Order: sequence, then C-alpha cells, then structure tokens
Amino acid sequence: MQAESKVIISFVFKRSGKEKLKKPDFYLTLSMDLKWFKPQDAKGFLKYSVDNGLLISENDLISPSFDINSIEIPTGFKPSNKFNMLHEQEKSDNAKYPDIFESIIDKILIDSDLDKDKVLLEINEVSKKKMVSKHIAALLLCRSYDIDCSTFYEDVEKSIMS
Repeated sequence: MQAESKVIISFVFKRSGKEKLKKPDFYLTLSMDLKWFKPQDAKGFLKYSVDNGLLISENDLISPSFDINSIEIPTGFKPSNKFNMLHEQEKSDNAKYPDIFESIIDKILIDSDLDKDKVLLEINEVSKKKMVSKHIAALLLCRSYDIDCSTFYEDVEKSIMS
C-alpha cells in the first residue's frame, strides 16, 4: 500500500510543480480535480500519509518525505479501490457533516478571491435569508460564484435527510 501511496503523492506534487502544498490543496486535488477520492476519503488518505511518514506536516503545509522524482508514475495511473474509506468510519453520519461543511468552505476559498470570514458571513446571511441549513447555504454560495460543488450534493442531501 505504501508503494501506491508514494505514486499518488508523487503524482499530486509533480502535477502542482511545488515542493510544499497546503493540506486543503492536496486533498481537494485528490477529490475535486482528479476525482480519485470522495472528499472524506482524500482527507483520510492525507492523514494516513502523514501518520505513516510519507508526508511531512508543518503547520498547514505538507511535503513528501521521499524523492518524488525517483517514483515512476505509470501512464493512465489511477489508485486502486483499497484507498477508499481510509478515514475512520464515523459512528454517526451527523459527525461527518461538519467536515463536509468545511470541505465546501475550502473549495470556495480555493476557487475564489474571498477570505474565510467573508465566506462564513455570506453563508450565515444566505442561511438566515432563505431559511436553509448552512450546508445548503454554502452550496448556494458556490452557485452564486460559479463554483462547481456538485460532488458535495449527495453528502449534503444525506445530512438533511437524517
């Protein structure tokens, strides 16, 4: 599993052209850009990689603990299914929803010029004005800024239905 993990990490860092990445940039690349993982699984892979010494975490930045240039990435590489559900299963779906909310916020921050305080303020305003949950308000905010957050729809729907 570590060999394949190194290929995944090398792919993301080579693709970015950077030696260090912000944690949200890493897991959003895996989930939103490459569509290799669900957002929670991408966060789980990040945690797994740090816990197993494949990534070095310094504040909000991460870097590989190995030489990415020594890793050969096969043409058409895509991770195997064994990386799905790496994150610990939550006892209740409700425990995951704050993470989904944070993932939506991270996506807005990466795809816009807004700062986090402004995003949270706008989400609260939309939530109160339209009388919807903060999850829905965050998705509406995405739409107003032409940000594709469709990968969150299913998880947000589950949060509403529970």
